[in-house]
Amino acid sequence: MAKMSIRGISLNVKIMGKGYPLVLMHGGPGADLYTMMGFKPLADQFSLIFYDHRCNGRSTGVDVTTMTFENLTADADALRQTLIINLLLDLPASLGADRQSRSSETVACPVTVCATLWNHGKRLEIETTVDNRAEDHRLRVHFPLGGADAGYTAGHYQVHGRLPTNPLPYMDGWVEQPRPELPQRTFSTLMDEDGNMTITAPGLYEVELMRTDAGGELVLTLLRCVGWLSRPDLSTRSGGAGPSLPTPGSQEQGMQRFHYAVIPHPGDWHSAAGQVEGFDLPLRAVNAGLHAGSLPAKCSLVQTSGLILTAVKASEDGHGLAVRGWAPAAGPVRIHPWKRFSYGCQARIDETPLDDVQVEPDGTVTVDARENEVVTVVVSG
Repeated sequence: MAKMSIRGISLNVKIMGKGYPLVLMHGGPGADLYTMMGFKPLADQFSLIFYDHRCNGRSTGVDVTTMTFENLTADADALRQTLIINLLLDLPASLGADRQSRSSETVACPVTVCATLWNHGKRLEIETTVDNRAEDHRLRVHFPLGGADAGYTAGHYQVHGRLPTNPLPYMDGWVEQPRPELPQRTFSTLMDEDGNMTITAPGLYEVELMRTDAGGELVLTLLRCVGWLSRPDLSTRSGGAGPSLPTPGSQEQGMQRFHYAVIPHPGDWHSAAGQVEGFDLPLRAVNAGLHAGSLPAKCSLVQTSGLILTAVKASEDGHGLAVRGWAPAAGPVRIHPWKRFSYGCQARIDETPLDDVQVEPDGTVTVDARENEVVTVVVSG
């Protein structure tokens, strides 16, 4: 049994058999996947995919008012575009008593990987669920890219150029051994002359850009399970890094769920920035009743270029719109709201006006930004 996040729902899914896939849909409302178990004998010829429809069985996450034929059909279509992989990792249960080796006892850790490619999508979205029953280990995902010779990792307001590295040698006499892992905020990139790959993983902060015989690999840490705040007997450093306190909760036992995405793209990381932000900050919709309004049926609230958008909000004075973002490179930043405002200014982060800026006939406002500058523009009128 697996839980899959699809269209804002956590679908309860059960897969069995092998061969050509068949998605089996139960009746309802009030039914569940077990009403379809009469088809189990077909598992010797087909991969059978059973699931609880939204608002039925063990599927959760949405209100019963969303159970329409349109949503049920769209859910099935989304499920059809998802590859589900079930693994069973047989891992050492923990460190051995000498803390220099792994225990001979092993535990089975079930892993489910759901990879979804949406219609017209430009990224492969992955949800990995791990039932972690082992201690004192690290679990990582490897993404190989043959020929990769350069890359980037993203900080809060900087993107750092990186080179894939070989395993670092042991440095005799060092207090702390050098490590190849790197910090990231939302994404890291590997670059190859035939194409590039960005992995966006909000909430996962450790990566490694590894050099291999075939080129490079981007390695993303999912779990790092430890039992102590610090120890004086670690092989990676001489002496402790703090008090030797047990931290049993840091073993990360039980069900763990991770979301990340693979973005193939030309050019450097700028080409993937929109997809990174879209995955990190997905659209959130709110149901509203029928009402009059002046907005067209389809529009973008704000379009930008030269800017990584971080905030769009009503201005503090209540008369306009404040747009804020980070300029990764020096040059012009263009902000185009959905309508033309009569006044614009560049402002401090508290929206104190700095310099007036010209509003072009189509409503676009342009400011010159320094590299890595946080830009705030307020428009009104």
